[in-house]
Amino acid sequence: MLKWYEESADNSDVVVSSRIRLARNLSKYPFSPKLSKSQSKEMIKELESELSLPISPERPLHWIQVNTLSDIDKVALVERHLISETLAAKEDATAAMISDDEVVSIMLNEEDHIRIQTMSGGMNLEKAFSIADAIDDEINKKFAYAYHERLGYLTTFPTNVGTGLRVSYMLHLPGIARTKKLASISSDIGRFGVTIRGMSNDKENGIGNLYQIYNQKTLGRDEKELIQELGTIANQIIKQERRVRNKMMQDNKNLLEDTLLRSYGLLKYCKSLEIEEGMNLLSNVQLGITTGIIQLDADENFNIYSLVMGIQPAHLEKEKNRALKKEERDILRAEYVQKHLPDILK
Repeated sequence: MLKWYEESADNSDVVVSSRIRLARNLSKYPFSPKLSKSQSKEMIKELESELSLPISPERPLHWIQVNTLSDIDKVALVERHLISETLAAKEDATAAMISDDEVVSIMLNEEDHIRIQTMSGGMNLEKAFSIADAIDDEINKKFAYAYHERLGYLTTFPTNVGTGLRVSYMLHLPGIARTKKLASISSDIGRFGVTIRGMSNDKENGIGNLYQIYNQKTLGRDEKELIQELGTIANQIIKQERRVRNKMMQDNKNLLEDTLLRSYGLLKYCKSLEIEEGMNLLSNVQLGITTGIIQLDADENFNIYSLVMGIQPAHLEKEKNRALKKEERDILRAEYVQKHLPDILK
């Protein structure tokens, strides 16, 4: 089964992924911050019992008791964006339900009792939402949600009250990042209730030039409105990124080719590779692929994003099944990239 990032998708030269997240709480229990340890155990046990039957027939979900996992396994799930740092850090009973293709991840007893997350490659929030909505309906058949007639779904954080929906795109923006205009973009889209942040949680410095845009509030808005509005903003950013890339190609193609091909060479022949350097070099290779400067001898399902996840610290430690010193990780990271990065077509 292909992972979500291995499937062909619209606007994938700029849009890495589309993500839907629905926050829900069960009416019979206090919200997660107010749950006692015994209530947490009781709720997780009840959820496991009721949700053991297929709630996503097309994608069987695997039950994972998160609070019993090793630290390495928890961090690896965080690195793949399948669970949050908040869920990984909780000591009370917590769980997740994850599909093989990683399209669906349901966090249980995080900040809310249930957080349904669905992913799709490229620009396809509608597809991701249809999957999440169907799962939400199935869970609601088994459990009554905390719901207010006027306010909508009740959540731990007031910003999620209403639809309980967060919609987001992950964007690869190497062109815009070079122009130093992310701060002005952040200010512009902020007027529409949309936030942009880098993978380092910095609005201006996204490691690997990866940035997430998402809605801040859900109250008084329906799901279609939120999806359409974020799509409109994303399309403007996509156009701007493509304009910058085209200008880079026109102004000094030789310099751009040199930069991108050097990045490929460093990845292919280095003996040690730090995480931030690796992410930024892979970003350059991806830019080379989308501009046609770099053509890889790879099958149609190859995706740079699989390497981005594979070089993360916990993923490397899982390969060795032990904690590693930084120097060991850097050496292993270089070896991993060289093993999985395809050759350039002659």
